[in-house]
Amino acid sequence: MEFFLYIDPFAIDENTSLTYITDDIRLCTIQRAIPEQPLGIVLHYHRHECFHYVKLTDDYESTLAFPSGIKSFDRVIECNGINIEDDSSENFKKKIDGIGTQLFQLLVCNPATYAHYKKNNKHLHSKLDTVKCFKSVQDTASKYAKVK
Repeated sequence: MEFFLYIDPFAIDENTSLTYITDDIRLCTIQRAIPEQPLGIVLHYHRHECFHYVKLTDDYESTLAFPSGIKSFDRVIECNGINIEDDSSENFKKKIDGIGTQLFQLLVCNPATYAHYKKNNKHLHSKLDTVKCFKSVQDTASKYAKVK
């Protein structure tokens, strides 16, 4: 079976390289102060290629996503250790919204790594040796932080 990579102009930007050099897989851990706190990401689903990806919001530098290691156009593989690749976009959004203030993790990778793994029929997961684990990001300084 031949692998065909359809490049949707909305699923990557002009600064994104699709040349695979090495794995760029990140385990990003976040905890919101309140459930309504914005993460700084917008969830997207690519219907043709069937993958979830994120875009950072315009004010991303002041959000939780930026220091957690998430980058625009990252492909989302797992949420809290559970593969979400087969989830509908609605189910994935419900999972994120339902987390509230609990600590949660997203396993993400860049588009080149995602394409490389799919092309070679390799399974992306958080137990791979090449996964970079980022320090947990918790909101303690912003207007959303809990008052003690």
